[in-house]
Amino acid sequence: MRIQGLPTRARLLHAAFTEFQEQGYRRARLHRILAGAGVTKGALYHHFPDKWALALAVIDQTLAAHIETTWIAPWSGGRDPLGDLVAAVRQHFAAPGWDAKSLSCPLRTLFGDMATLDASFPEAIERVLARPRSALMSRLTTARAAGIVRADLDCEAAALFILSAWRGCWGLARNLHSVKAAQSCGEELLRYVESLASLPTHLSPRTISSHPTPPLSDGL
Repeated sequence: MRIQGLPTRARLLHAAFTEFQEQGYRRARLHRILAGAGVTKGALYHHFPDKWALALAVIDQTLAAHIETTWIAPWSGGRDPLGDLVAAVRQHFAAPGWDAKSLSCPLRTLFGDMATLDASFPEAIERVLARPRSALMSRLTTARAAGIVRADLDCEAAALFILSAWRGCWGLARNLHSVKAAQSCGEELLRYVESLASLPTHLSPRTISSHPTPPLSDGL
């Protein structure tokens, strides 16, 4: 991403995101963030009082924007809520050439560091994850009203399960260092999503084929 010409705050968030994903919170250094953003220390403290506030902003804004683009947008605007969701799951789990490193979560170290430093940290993560859960529940509710999914579907529970399974697939695959495990898990998630249909699905075969889209961070 080209950051030249972006506002100072945006450059700081971009540089901080890169530093945190590479170093985690404890090992992140403000001087590298400043160099990456091309700004002075005074400019940093004009926007953020300390490193903790900067890290929270990365989660609340940069990570939230990433989730909006990669989790929500692909299945939130079409006329076929269930078909859009199936396509999004298939695309997410289909990418050629991944290796064990591809399965690692760029922000996992940051999350681990921050969780040990402040007990209120889970609230920041909840704020980020609440948006895709709410959006998915809304889409499923729309699909239920239109007769696309089963009338007895608990949309809130289904949304929570789908997102939990989505993230869990990558967590398991990361622990096993296996892209195949992620894709096998993705196949089962597809079967679950298709089983929500009110009538036998006419969607394309469940098989996850190759696609150039890279995996989301930790399923995010």
